Amino acid sequence: MEKETLLRNILMLQMIPREPHSIDTGLLWEKLIDQGYEIDVRSIQRDLIRCSSVFPIVKIKSNHTRSNCWCWSQEASLMEMPKMDSMTALTFNLVESFLLRMIPNSILQYMSLHFQRAASLLNNLRGSSFSGWA
Repeated sequence: MEKETLLRNILMLQMIPREPHSIDTGLLWEKLIDQGYEIDVRSIQRDLIRCSSVFPIVKIKSNHTRSNCWCWSQEASLMEMPKMDSMTALTFNLVESFLLRMIPNSILQYMSLHFQRAASLLNNLRGSSFSGWA
């Protein structure tokens, strides 16, 4: 895969929302054009099909637009580039610990994968200087 194609696919994957939200190929095409990529809708469709064989993205039929839409599966684990570092994990852990009652439920649901990832990372760091904080 050439460099431009790889970068375009990474950008496209970042544009795809998690279920229950979705995006159709036409809107993906517009966003990629806005980012300076010259590509046709059919190429985007092929890229999405290829990506769906590797990543947990799913194609659904939209009731509103009657076109194919794409979303990350709700069960998909958090994809990080770069990986969450220990300082970020500690920050998420502290936010979850001390602001839990202040954060609206919808935001807590949105942040849950980040909180889980942070807890997992900090658990793997037991015995480090961060273990006393978490």
